[in-house]
Amino acid sequence: MFNIEIIKYIYPYIKKHKWKFAFLVSLNVFSFFVAMLIPTLGGKYIDLLNKLTSVNTIIRFSVYMCLLLFFDIVLNFIKRITLIKLGANISFDINYDVIDHIKKLPLKELNGYDSVYLNQRINSDANILASFALEKCVNTVFQVFYFIGSVIILFRVSLQITFVLLAVIPFFIVNYIYFRKKLYSTNKLMKESGNKFFSDMNEQLFNIKLIKTNSWFSILGNKLKRSYHLFYENLIRHHKLTYAFSGLGSIGSNTGKVIVFLIGGIQVINSKITIGDFTMINSYFVKILGAVQTFLGFGVSYQDTLVSYNRLLELLNKQKEHNGVESLEHIDTIEIKNASFNYDNESEIISNFNYTFEKGKVYTILGDNGTGKSTLFSLILGLYIDDYKGNITYNNKNIKDLDLYEIRKNFFGVTEQEPMLFKGSILSNITFGLDNVDSEFITKICSILSIDSFINKHGQGLDLELEERSKNISGGEKQKLSLIRTFIKEASVLLLDEPISALDSTSILLLKNYLQEIKHNKIIIIITHNLEIIDISDEIIDLNKLKEKRLSLAQ
Repeated sequence: MFNIEIIKYIYPYIKKHKWKFAFLVSLNVFSFFVAMLIPTLGGKYIDLLNKLTSVNTIIRFSVYMCLLLFFDIVLNFIKRITLIKLGANISFDINYDVIDHIKKLPLKELNGYDSVYLNQRINSDANILASFALEKCVNTVFQVFYFIGSVIILFRVSLQITFVLLAVIPFFIVNYIYFRKKLYSTNKLMKESGNKFFSDMNEQLFNIKLIKTNSWFSILGNKLKRSYHLFYENLIRHHKLTYAFSGLGSIGSNTGKVIVFLIGGIQVINSKITIGDFTMINSYFVKILGAVQTFLGFGVSYQDTLVSYNRLLELLNKQKEHNGVESLEHIDTIEIKNASFNYDNESEIISNFNYTFEKGKVYTILGDNGTGKSTLFSLILGLYIDDYKGNITYNNKNIKDLDLYEIRKNFFGVTEQEPMLFKGSILSNITFGLDNVDSEFITKICSILSIDSFINKHGQGLDLELEERSKNISGGEKQKLSLIRTFIKEASVLLLDEPISALDSTSILLLKNYLQEIKHNKIIIIITHNLEIIDISDEIIDLNKLKEKRLSLAQ
């Protein structure tokens, strides 16, 4: 049974491009009339050849037919280009909305997904839905008209052949009913294993240095082979089924054609129809069978689309993370009361944590790996808004009531332990997401962190292009650029995760001096293993001691 929800889902995207869609439908209308006219004219022409002796009439008729065929070619070209443009736009819109939804899911919800697999899956499913709506649905609707028009013409020319046609159609219907569920299940397995295979392939290309370092060539090669063999088996299984389905359909079509040739030939000999009529009958019979095949092909496409729709729906039905509506003008205090947090029902990594962070101070968080330093940053940012126990407030307002997306954008500057820079210029990286940044301020920050010499030595200044994964700069330069991006934002709260891990002693001193200079109107929280920076701290939070205290109380 057809799932009308697919049409409901795709309709807003078509409506967004309604004029282009209307233009596409108009082209199909013209194409329909041309396609229906050509066989009739061809049949009439053959009959006229038996009566005409004038070459001029033949030439004139040939010119008309040539113009009609040329018009059909141009029409189909414009129709195809329009279809491609519209399909690409709708596919992008679906991709955009699904990815936007995923970006707002709870982080815990995304832990089980591989990003490459997810990208392949979403893009593939979006393309299939767009193609189904624009190509399969529109084409099928017009094939209905082709079918009705051709049947009417056949009925007027030869009643016997019309009955042959009606006798063949049930064969196609039974064929589809038999294969329908099998096509759905094999298609789903093929898509899932295909997405996984391409994900594994990307994993290997993304980690070439790691593979070389550990000589994991054969180990990861075998992993890729196993992934491919699973995809290959599902691919072949699905296509065998598809070709069995289409092969049986071809048997039905060819049987019908043979019967038409037999009956039509007898009727020509008995002078019941003309040779022109016979030619026309064959053309329209082929159109009718083509329409029937299109209807059944629509059924196969529908099963494919249903798989894609259900996979997209699986993602879209996931509950978005909570985000409040209240705003703030600034952040002066961050208070954490009795906060506890754990990952996936493991033991609590943060347990009954209490602390107040105030503007004008530098806080340093110490602790071994696994004590919850980075997790504490995530809690402060509200990244696990639905998953922690206790209360977290900014300026005495519960963060669950606040629009954290806007607040993070406006009031938080974060430097990650492993900074992420984009492929593009240095300037576009350090000003990413910011509007109207003062160029003199950029120059000042670059000078303070002593990266201006590196920028200038390449001769391109801030226009220097960073390669993929920032392979053309050092770890220290990458960390400095991340710090510059954080400082340029002039945020109320700075969260710096291991900010000196790749810096030399001179750069560390420059950073410390700058943090001291700006701390009067900011909350600065630093995670570090390196004790070189703790001397600028106003308060130190030792998570090791808190953990030991918690364990002793538990005993």
